[in-house]
Amino acid sequence: MRLLANNLTTKYPVKSLQAQEIAKKAAQQFQKNMFAFKQHIPNIAIFFENYTEQQFSITITDDGELNLLCKVTGLVLYPIPARQNINKHMKKLELLEQPGSLDKNHKALVISGIGLGYHLKELVDKIQPQFLLIYEPQNDLFKASLYSAPWFKLLTYCNIKQIQVFIQHGDAANNLIEDLNELLTAFPTLRSIYTYRHLANEPLDSQFFELGLLSAHYPATADLHSFLTLPTTSINAKPNIDENVLSKAMLQKNLIFFQKHEPVLHQQLFSLLNEHQSQLKNLLLSYLGTDSLENFLAYSTPSPAEEFENICRDPAVYGLTLSKKNIDTPFLKLVNSVRKEIEKSIFNLENTKLKFSEVFLLGVLDPKACINAVYMTDKLVVIEKNVGRFLISCFTTPWYSITKNKKPLWLIGDNAKIDYIENAYRQLRLNLIDCYIFQPYYTKTHSKLYQQLVEKIQSTNGKNSYFEKYYRSISRVCINTELHHYAVKKSEVAISAPIFIIGNGPSLEKEITALKSIKDKIMIISCGTALTTLYKNGITPDIHVELEKEHDTFISLKQLPPDYLKKITLWATSDILPSIPELFNSCKLHGASLFEAEILMHLKTDFKPLTLNYSFYTVTNFALDIILQRGGNNIYLVGVDYGFSLINMHHASSSGYFDKNGQSLYDYEMVHGAAFETPANLGGNCLTIPAFLIAKELMQKAIQNCSQNTCLFNVGAGAEIIGTRPLVKLDIDYFESQAGINKAKVFNAFEYLSIEPVRKMRSDIVKNSANTLDNLILLWDEGIRQDLNKPLLLLLTTTQRTNINSLLAISDTNYQILDGSVRYFEAILYRYIAINAPRDFYIYLVTYWLNYLKDSRKILILQKI
Repeated sequence: MRLLANNLTTKYPVKSLQAQEIAKKAAQQFQKNMFAFKQHIPNIAIFFENYTEQQFSITITDDGELNLLCKVTGLVLYPIPARQNINKHMKKLELLEQPGSLDKNHKALVISGIGLGYHLKELVDKIQPQFLLIYEPQNDLFKASLYSAPWFKLLTYCNIKQIQVFIQHGDAANNLIEDLNELLTAFPTLRSIYTYRHLANEPLDSQFFELGLLSAHYPATADLHSFLTLPTTSINAKPNIDENVLSKAMLQKNLIFFQKHEPVLHQQLFSLLNEHQSQLKNLLLSYLGTDSLENFLAYSTPSPAEEFENICRDPAVYGLTLSKKNIDTPFLKLVNSVRKEIEKSIFNLENTKLKFSEVFLLGVLDPKACINAVYMTDKLVVIEKNVGRFLISCFTTPWYSITKNKKPLWLIGDNAKIDYIENAYRQLRLNLIDCYIFQPYYTKTHSKLYQQLVEKIQSTNGKNSYFEKYYRSISRVCINTELHHYAVKKSEVAISAPIFIIGNGPSLEKEITALKSIKDKIMIISCGTALTTLYKNGITPDIHVELEKEHDTFISLKQLPPDYLKKITLWATSDILPSIPELFNSCKLHGASLFEAEILMHLKTDFKPLTLNYSFYTVTNFALDIILQRGGNNIYLVGVDYGFSLINMHHASSSGYFDKNGQSLYDYEMVHGAAFETPANLGGNCLTIPAFLIAKELMQKAIQNCSQNTCLFNVGAGAEIIGTRPLVKLDIDYFESQAGINKAKVFNAFEYLSIEPVRKMRSDIVKNSANTLDNLILLWDEGIRQDLNKPLLLLLTTTQRTNINSLLAISDTNYQILDGSVRYFEAILYRYIAINAPRDFYIYLVTYWLNYLKDSRKILILQKI
């Protein structure tokens, strides 16, 4: 038996090169799957990263396929060929009722046994459940599936389709009946539970037998005995509303309380009660039914141990993910060092009284969770989108007594939006540093709000506002605005000339001939990497748009002939690397972020920059946002595909994404996420990735908010973009019959402004930041030499905050440049002080922070931008 790669062994003799190729692909699949679990279910990734198989392992058989090897018997689990045998079992499903035709919101799929996992995605595709529960008692088999199963695609697909995924492995996978009871208790209108049993397993088979889903026990080995049961909801479920817990006396006290302290909320509740006075119980049940709670899946409040684990490994605090382009920044080094320290540390729950400055409670149906949340903080934010569910809580939770001295922020009904939290933060009613998101159960709305809250907290506490990033942006803005003009105000004059926004999607290749023929009759705007494709095909755009702004973009553009670029006007963000605009004929600057605009408003008090609201996630979003703001009303999208027919055809074939043999230069899905289907521009479906889907939705919002007189055409077989008119191809004859356009006139329609020299501002910022960093380095240098107990840490942190706040007396910009990084350190420190982390943890944390401050100081000395 030969060891090949990544624990892959071969029991049977196979050609060495063939085996190595299979092993290589399996290892790549493992990397993709682990990447997906780290994103979606990190606890599983952490568990299996260093797990060693005991009884089963992945192997390669003589037919060149993966299989599962029992180390004790030396036999493989699946009959050879494995995939063919699994497919035979899946073929049986075609004889059953087509489950995909049922209402998604009433279905759950339970899968018992993973094995090689080839069946997972196919089952989900067929049944389209709302809830997916996967059980694998054998950790060995789960680990092996990471080399073979399409977890990467499955988890991405479920995330996009908003399918709730719950995976139980090892000993936790032996509570099937209890889990199903809990599911039906929380979701009584669930009318279809499909159960698919892939491999025999004694504990799970016993429970299937008890539920009447299995007619006889199979041998207690993990052999293949697949079956899919037709829907059942015969499992006993607890009643959903117990009248004994609905206290009308508590309701009245809560109403009196809200009438005095929250009159608007009181009016909402009172109106709801008056409208349904005669059928109160039916009213309450309706809020636990299919209409208002169609995506509700409630679990009992997490145990203290479970909640403590959530607090210790909270992604809002330590899970910052930065762009790979920031790989050499001191802040990324700090974040990674802290993350590793947290992951290897052991924290003790005993004698810990959890307390936070702010707690966000997502969901109010669990009275115990509500009470716990109140006692965890003096500043509670209660978030509940469904007013009816909040009404239920008024029967079960004594809001009138537990919050009377707390003054919570009530975000109920239409106020349950991230916008209100953003406003409260700007009004200094929330700080978002020492905070915790308490989510006792899951709904579609709560999960979305949770992700938005995590992103807001991370962005505020360093992710989008760390020192190096702010310093670099401010420096570049100061340099660029001295050299180039800046876009101002929205155009009031419509531009009727045909404007072509060129992306680098696969459909661009098919329109090259047409673009060459009509280039003098249209305005061509290339976006990002599409410029290389146009150059290779002999087309010079009138304008080139760049959203990327770092050195790698400069290197890429330098590959093109200088005289070619000197014929083109560049549109870019104001914080682009200053050496990039120098490559072009001229450069016009645009503020793609609120931060850039704020900097410029500090530079020139009467300056009103053009406001762009839909400029991300791709450069084509940036280009279209500019054109729509400038009055363009005859726009063609070419190569703006947001999709592709095949995964290895993700961009134009002559672009820089492929080698001379047409092979992709990197694993596209590994970098950008698993591909999945979406409606196509010309009918049917095409493939897309998560980032493209977000970008497309953002573009659709931009189109929705533009003038009704605007005509947008989407050319080619990419993804459907709502609000555009699909075109199979460009009509060359039509454009050649049109009069030529005055391109100079079109350029003049875009208004730009010259800003006075502001180099002194940058030197002032460097000076003030250097002084503050020197003070902080001295502060922590002295602190780390002392006994770093909790009182001293709090004193040092408070002193540090005083230093930062003093910058506000100079200017907001001087304050902002350091505030984000400091907030990240504060968030980490306050969290682990709250859980009584060991002293060694604080020593490491302060050491990492001190090194970061010193590295930041070096950046100022070198004036690196």
